[in-house]
Amino acid sequence: MQRGDQLVDAILVSVDKRDFKTHPHQWSTIVDFGEEHPTIFRPQFKHGDGDARQNAICWENLVQSLNSMGFGFRSVEKWKMAVGRWKSKVKAKAAQLRIESQKLVVDV
Repeated sequence: MQRGDQLVDAILVSVDKRDFKTHPHQWSTIVDFGEEHPTIFRPQFKHGDGDARQNAICWENLVQSLNSMGFGFRSVEKWKMAVGRWKSKVKAKAAQLRIESQKLVVDV
């Protein structure tokens, strides 16, 4: 096998391993579910009060709902990672907007 063929095979494998892009309907479902069950967005170490099992059940229900929409399948762990990345982006954007608004107040 030549080097070019190996490169093409490596690219195809990496494309196959990538998750699908989360559909807007799925994000809407995640937000709605999170409003009804806010504990799913809490960090794991804050489940010392015994609601870790309930949280796991909520995640299983949410993932079942998301996967049944027909846009692709992810495991509970993959969905948790996707939501974690989304939360991180939202927090970063909120911090950026807060800094920009403070600059406007100082400049005035």
